[in-house]
Parts: sequence; C-alpha cells; structure tokens
Amino acid sequence: MRRHTAFYMSTLFLLLLFMGVLAVLTGVFSQAQKKSAEAKQLTAATELARNAAEAVADAGSRADLLTLLQESGNAAMDGETVCASYDEELRPSAAGIYRVSITYEPTARIGGTLVNSTVTVRMGENPEAICSLSTAVYIRGERAG
Repeated sequence: MRRHTAFYMSTLFLLLLFMGVLAVLTGVFSQAQKKSAEAKQLTAATELARNAAEAVADAGSRADLLTLLQESGNAAMDGETVCASYDEELRPSAAGIYRVSITYEPTARIGGTLVNSTVTVRMGENPEAICSLSTAVYIRGERAG
C-alpha cells in the first residue's frame, strides 16, 4: 500500500510541476506575441514617418506636400497640418488605420526659406503617437511658402 501512495504522490507532484511550467510558458509566449505586434506597428510607423519627411524635403509648400501625399483621397489639410491615412500594408487609404500628421512651418531666411516640420504617426483615433520625427529643410530662393 505504501508503494502505491508514494507513486501517486510523485505522479501528482510531477503533474502539478508540469502544469506550473505550462502556465509560465503560456504567459511568456503571450507576451512575446504582444511585443511582436508592437514592434510591427513601430516599424510601420517609422517607415511612414521617413516617407513623410522625404515628401517634406521634396515639397515647396503645404499645397505641394498635400499633392505629393494625395492618393486615393487619403490626404487632407487640417488647419495648418497636412494629414494622410494608410492601411495595414502602408498603402494610401482614406479609411486607413495609420494617421500621419505633418506640420509645415516655413521661415524666411537670407537666400531662401527654412522649413521646420514635425511628422507624427498615430494608430487610428488614438491620441498617443507611435512615432514622431522632427525635420528641417532649407530651400534656396523664393520657392517655399
């Protein structure tokens, strides 16, 4: 009888140990999946911010910037800010999940214009920015406005 009790106790202990390890591993993999999704969003937001900064460098005015970003009705002016939307695949889409806001602040300088811009990428209607990038471009002559 004593052998059977020892066998059942050790089996019960091993079963509890196995369940504990399984619970810990489930938590670890759940956190890993969450971190992976956050990393994917951050990578996409960084790429959109870089692309928007390139558009600022190519534009000579807010209107030019809007024209450069406009595709399929995804971009619009919101006061002094140019806004554009992109879907999960980073394609221009009016109903996209990524919202890119770009400030365009030209300052006249001798021989040209200095344009300071801040690019902010948000997810949906969330007010918290995923990524933010500040940039400045000097445009020679009277081109910027």
